[in-house]
Amino acid sequence: MALAAQRTGRQEEAALYVDKMLTLLQGTPYEATARQWKADPAAAASSNLTCKACHEPGRLAPSLARLNK
Repeated sequence: MALAAQRTGRQEEAALYVDKMLTLLQGTPYEATARQWKADPAAAASSNLTCKACHEPGRLAPSLARLNK
């Protein structure tokens, strides 16, 4: 919701959702993104909220390698 609001020019709404992220997602990998967006709202335009919680770094590398053949 924060990303959609930011990308459609609803900055006040985006800020409200970022505040909710900081409260509700404390201690998760999404908290760092929310902190970044809070410090620099324009950063949301060049970042995303792809899955950050359940995939270990590099876990998808074998699948991606097969797909890129």
